[in-house]
Amino acid sequence: MAYSKLIKVTMLFTAVIGVLLVTGCSNEKEETSKTSNIRPAKLAQVKKLQGDTIRTFPATVEPSIYAHLAFRVNGEVAKISVVAGQHVEKDQVLAKLDDSDFIIQHKQALARFDLTKSQFDRADKLLAEKLISSAEYDQLKAELDIASAQLDAAKNNLKYSTIKAPFAGVVAHVNVEAFEFIQAKQPIMELQGRETIDVVIQVPEQLMIRLPKSSKAQTYQPTLIFDGEQQKKYKVTLKEHDIIPNSATKSYQVVFTMPTPEDLNVLAGMTAALEVELDKLLTSDANALIVPISSLFVPNSKVGELENSNVKFVLKVKGNMQTELVRVNMIETRQTGVVIKPIETGLLTSSDRVVAAGPHLISEGSVISEWKQERGL
Repeated sequence: MAYSKLIKVTMLFTAVIGVLLVTGCSNEKEETSKTSNIRPAKLAQVKKLQGDTIRTFPATVEPSIYAHLAFRVNGEVAKISVVAGQHVEKDQVLAKLDDSDFIIQHKQALARFDLTKSQFDRADKLLAEKLISSAEYDQLKAELDIASAQLDAAKNNLKYSTIKAPFAGVVAHVNVEAFEFIQAKQPIMELQGRETIDVVIQVPEQLMIRLPKSSKAQTYQPTLIFDGEQQKKYKVTLKEHDIIPNSATKSYQVVFTMPTPEDLNVLAGMTAALEVELDKLLTSDANALIVPISSLFVPNSKVGELENSNVKFVLKVKGNMQTELVRVNMIETRQTGVVIKPIETGLLTSSDRVVAAGPHLISEGSVISEWKQERGL
């Protein structure tokens, strides 16, 4: 009897232990399953946009002032007085046409004017004595006006047979030779100013929109380094900028100017690098942040809608390690990362972290863990 009771107690104890073991294993499997669903991800700290960021723009040298010179009358080139590369002064004679025909035309016009003037002066006296009619007087006056206009035209044509320098500068190139017959307004040569030069860069719209309208842009002087002489640096001043973008690149042309260097033979078409401290030239944005370029992505559901758009997304990691999709505006790319601005203010700050690699592989609302590189790897 006692033996039978012992067997019953033993079986009951065994059953209880079995139930506990099964329950424990089940809980362990559930915890293991939950843990396996947490995806490790590389995270990055969102940074606030700092000042003193230098950006280098490719630049091209252009003349500050230039002119394509041409004769205003047809004729044969009698003399080209300059050669390409020659420095000239204002009003210096650069080229002449054969002016023999123009001299003859001027003499004829002058003789015609003198005759008409004498006839009109006599008619003026006769009219006072009422010896000619008003109609005859008016006719002579009209003829005098015509003769005067013809004389002025002849004088101008004689003057137009000579090209003089409109300003002091350098002859860039000459297009014709002596004894060639040329047409009116046919380019003869190009003259470039020598006192100052312009430096031209192309600026993307993301930066152009932040160019201030105040005097801030006028007073700041970026640094210019010529590709042919990188040991010397020069300061340049903002001169002007286009308000219509290049149709192909969608960038805007910005022109800086500077005195022509005396220690270098700088010519139009030469290349240089313009170093610009963006915070000193452009207006800053207090909401601008920097994130790794690998943290930006567009969800598959938004690809068609946001094609060719600056609107992107980041996966923000909240305190409970749950991800949240945040829409941002991509402003520009720098060496330190991508400058962005949250479209909804306050959703992303410099105290937040984002998924820095493969964000498109993680669903919004997922709980993740931070992946850390082990030592030696």
